Amino acid sequence: ILFLAIISIIFSSIFCTYFATVYLSCTVFFPLIPNFFANSISGTYIDIGSNHYEILSNTWVFDNCLHWKGYCIEPNSEYADVYPLSRSCSYQNICIWKENGLMNFNAFNVLGKISPTGKDVVQCKRLDTFLDDEKILNVDFISLDIEGTELEILRDFPFHKYNIRFFLIETFWVDQLTLDEIMNDAGYAKIANLAHDDLYEKMENPPKYMAPGIVESRKDHHSFRSAMRNESKVVC
Repeated sequence: ILFLAIISIIFSSIFCTYFATVYLSCTVFFPLIPNFFANSISGTYIDIGSNHYEILSNTWVFDNCLHWKGYCIEPNSEYADVYPLSRSCSYQNICIWKENGLMNFNAFNVLGKISPTGKDVVQCKRLDTFLDDEKILNVDFISLDIEGTELEILRDFPFHKYNIRFFLIETFWVDQLTLDEIMNDAGYAKIANLAHDDLYEKMENPPKYMAPGIVESRKDHHSFRSAMRNESKVVC
């Protein structure tokens, strides 16, 4: 029995390392696991825009290696059937948006997003509405990947009502300076830049990123970058 237990632990370790290395390489998130979460034997995460239950997932490791309590939110219905079979997270086929109600959704594989031309109609909730409905006040980790509408969610989110330790936010389609300002004002410091994602940690006195004068001088540049993103001509 002891031998089988040892083999099981070794297999689990190898399997989780393999998965994280292969499937999370696009977000480069796996190296942060030992730095921030290796000793977290319990925790709570929320994956907003969780997409495929396994491939490119930012939270699969939390389910299968760290055994955290999780909430996976994905409006693309093509993934709905596999989540209950493959993940331990509580799956909800809804979207997170800046207001509650029904919205048009364009289900385009990994690039699915809220769109006026979307053919699917999905139920959407504000993030604070979702947290209140689930009676969640403390969250260790939130992954926010909703294809360019991240700022819409965060601009008027009542950060003070909840204790959220980390936010991992996709920045591919958003103005990073604006995102930094929103998160900094909410008490977060950016501690890692991971390709197209930024990791923010809640701190009592987070360092300010830029002096006001520098922020003003860069607004024109960031307006240009935003215009390029809107035309799908991303400028890094």
